[in-house]
Parts: sequence; C-alpha cells; structure tokens
Amino acid sequence: STARLQKPAWRFAYLTVAFSLLTLVLPVKTCLYFAIGAALLFVWENFSGRLNMMPLLIIGFMSPIFKYFSNVFSFPVRLQITELAGTLLSITGVKTTVQGNMIYSNGNEFAVDPECMGLNMMVTALLLGIMLLLFYQNKFNKQLTSWKAVLFLGVVMLLNIISNLLRIVCLVQLAILPGSFMHEAMGIICLLVYVVLPSVWLAKTTVQKLGTPQDEAVAAKSPVRPKHLAVHAIVAGCMLLA
Repeated sequence: STARLQKPAWRFAYLTVAFSLLTLVLPVKTCLYFAIGAALLFVWENFSGRLNMMPLLIIGFMSPIFKYFSNVFSFPVRLQITELAGTLLSITGVKTTVQGNMIYSNGNEFAVDPECMGLNMMVTALLLGIMLLLFYQNKFNKQLTSWKAVLFLGVVMLLNIISNLLRIVCLVQLAILPGSFMHEAMGIICLLVYVVLPSVWLAKTTVQKLGTPQDEAVAAKSPVRPKHLAVHAIVAGCMLLA
C-alpha cells in the first residue's frame, strides 16, 4: 500500500468556535452540546483521519433539537397512524372508534402520544441503522455514498413507523394499558421483529451490492507545527469559556 500525507482538517475547529461563541450569546444546552460534539470530532479527525458523515448523523440524532422537530412534525403522522390502526382493528371485527389521536375500544381508551408513536424508538432505530452500516462497511471494506446511506436510514424510519402501527394494533387488541410491563415489552418486541431483523439483512445487502470498494492506502501523519498546537489551544479555550 502507498502512503499519502494526511493534512490537518480544521472544519470541526471552526464549528467548535462558532458554537462556543453562540453558547455565550444563547446560553442553551443544545449549543454547548454541538460545541462539545464538534470538538470531539475535531480531535478525532486530526489524529485518526478524515471522517465521513456518519458521526455527524449520530450527533444530530442524539441532539435535543432532533427530538423537538420529531415531536412537531410527527403530529400529522400520529393522526394517520391512529386512523389506520382503527381501520385495521375494525377489519378484524373489533368495535373501534377513532377521534384525533385517541382510540376507543371495548371500554378502553388509548392515546397515541409522541412516546407511543415511538420517537424514542425512532432514535434507537436510526442509531442502530448507522451502527449496522459501519459494521458491514468495515467487514466488506466498502463505503456507501451519502445519498445511499440516507436512503437506507429513510427505510429504517419507515420500518419504525410500521412497527409502531402494529404495536398500537396489538396493544388495543390485547387491551394492554399504559404503565404495565407488557406495554413496554410489546414495544421492544415489535422493534426487534419489524425493525432490527429487517435492518440487519438490508444493511448487509445494501453494502454488499451498492458499496464502493475502498483502497488500503496508509495515511502518513503530517508533522506537528506550532500552528496546529495554536488551533488546538484555541479550541480548548473556547470550550472552557463556553
């Protein structure tokens, strides 16, 4: 294998400084969260080589702002899922009434809230999807382009929505009320059966069929210069200030 010079990357240093300064102006934890994440990626990239988009997606999915937007934009999805769940239950012969995000069946009422919609499971499913992609990319020494990885994660999101639809149908059909052990266990079972198992097969197939083979060129580290140390010192100072 041939060695190539690994140049220092400053992009995450710029983001760290920007979010650190933004934290001083807008003292909210989300800004500090992104500053810490960018700082970690900056250090990692300068010592281990250029990163792809996967770490950025992980930080984004774990951020509070992702959950906020998920809560906002999931409302019409929840209404559609509730309506579809009521239709499926009616087809099975269960007398069901749907009003908004409420399902009334056999004297019980079920509210399809954001948690019932599985937004926490959505984050878990997306992070799992990224882990599966990284695992099979390393195993087969292939790399997916950004749009193919995003398309795969879109399919994982769709599987999670279908999983939640089936979970709601099962909860209403079996009259499993919130607060019980089976209510939580049903969510985990549906996640494993309808999201995890298909995602394992899909990630493996996607990387094998659509991945691009990677070369095994070794990156030679560039010599450490005073400028590099100064940038690291500025990043560390901004983090301490924030």
